[in-house]
Amino acid sequence: MASHLRLSRAGLHALALMVLTLLSFGGCSEGHAEVVRLREACAAGTAADCSTLGGRYRDGHHVLRDEAEAARLFQLACEQRFGDGCASLGLMQLVGRGVKRDTAQARALLARGCEAGAPSGCANLGRLMVRDTGSTRDIGVAVGLLTKACDAADALGCAELGTLHRSGDGVRPDPVHARALFERSCRDAATVGCTGLGQLHADGVGTPRNDSIAKTLFTRGCTDDAAACVQLGRFAEEGRAGPVDYQMAARQYRSACQRRDGEGCYRLSLLYETGAGAFRDAERATQARQQACDLGYRKACPPARATP
Repeated sequence: MASHLRLSRAGLHALALMVLTLLSFGGCSEGHAEVVRLREACAAGTAADCSTLGGRYRDGHHVLRDEAEAARLFQLACEQRFGDGCASLGLMQLVGRGVKRDTAQARALLARGCEAGAPSGCANLGRLMVRDTGSTRDIGVAVGLLTKACDAADALGCAELGTLHRSGDGVRPDPVHARALFERSCRDAATVGCTGLGQLHADGVGTPRNDSIAKTLFTRGCTDDAAACVQLGRFAEEGRAGPVDYQMAARQYRSACQRRDGEGCYRLSLLYETGAGAFRDAERATQARQQACDLGYRKACPPARATP
């Protein structure tokens, strides 16, 4: 038996060495060679390669993730009027990744990227305008930006435009057209498009209600879109497309809350208050509710006190 175990371990060790060798001479070495090429091209002043290399550092693709270096490379590309570089830097500035968070500067960079031909700049600037609650909100301009992005095959732009057509915000309400836009977006791997399409199936708007299809779409959307995780939690809590499962609901709400979704935090707080799907915990319930309020989910905020 001992001999067999020794052979098994030796075999595993040999297999591991073989895998490492194959990786070093295969995809990994090819990826490293491409990074070297991108560095040289960027140093020679090729803006597109600076932007591509920035994406590698942002995502940790064949290099160690370094968001500050990614931002620097996007800045180099943007200074040469390469739209994708400006748009990518704008997104980092918007959330404070690799650079200091600055919404005004982010808007300017997204606009610059859009003007330089980057559909993602148009899509994200339009999305920002739709969500703006201040005096700078201009739904007409936002619709134009999203339409421009969607016409250029930007999946996020199509998804956001679908949301507007579903609600009738700034455009004529058209759930059937919204469905077509969501389908296009989801097919092109934009998770927010899958979420929107799932919501139409869940509500029976623009298409027959089908909870099973909706759950499948929400599951796909939840990989990147916290709002889809919230919907999965609601399905589990309400027993739609499956049995009631409070534990699953709590996991989905917690996942959404960790990704800074206010509704996810609020619904998690309710489970902590009742003890359904989680241990009853008044302190955690209060913390989750406060987090939801801080994230702008008004339903979680205490009512304003009347001034005497």
